[in-house]
Amino acid sequence: MSFGAARAHAEAVCGVLERAGMTWCAYVRPDEIDAGFARLLHRSGCRQVQLGVESGDALLRVRYGKSLSDAVLHDAVAASRAASLRVGCHLVLGIPGEDSRTLWRTRRLLRALRPDYVSLNVAEPRWGSADQVSASTDTGARPSPGALRAARAALYCDYYLRPSYLLPTLVRAWRDAELGELARLGLSLATRSLRARR
Repeated sequence: MSFGAARAHAEAVCGVLERAGMTWCAYVRPDEIDAGFARLLHRSGCRQVQLGVESGDALLRVRYGKSLSDAVLHDAVAASRAASLRVGCHLVLGIPGEDSRTLWRTRRLLRALRPDYVSLNVAEPRWGSADQVSASTDTGARPSPGALRAARAALYCDYYLRPSYLLPTLVRAWRDAELGELARLGLSLATRSLRARR
């Protein structure tokens, strides 16, 4: 899940994949991607990088163990795009400390990064972990699981239903004969959003 953390090993794997002539996708830490590594990934057949952004709030990222500045995230996306790599961003909603302000920062960061793909997951601490114990004794006003699911649905709709996202996506789907798949994904998003609002 952190391809590129051991750079020499990643470069060797890229060499093998380049000779194999296959296409693939890589999960890469944003602080591991620079222009040279992004170009190497593309040469080896990688067509999309999945970046663990975790939260739009820098302090929550630190709390989650990802001390990544907004500048590092922007640089990673820019380097990936310059190398013709599609970009997916993975975020976790409900990290301890999450509130309406941090959710708003997540919305703002997603709109600034403009990834091709967004994955939003609701945090669920493992039973017996420090996070689970903290969550069970925390009396603060943290969003409920239902509120987090509704926030996730709202963030998905806010991101994917923007004209600046929809129009290029429809054109690309038409060009690549993928309109059926796009319609299936849209219907799935609408169904999940309606369920989350109930």
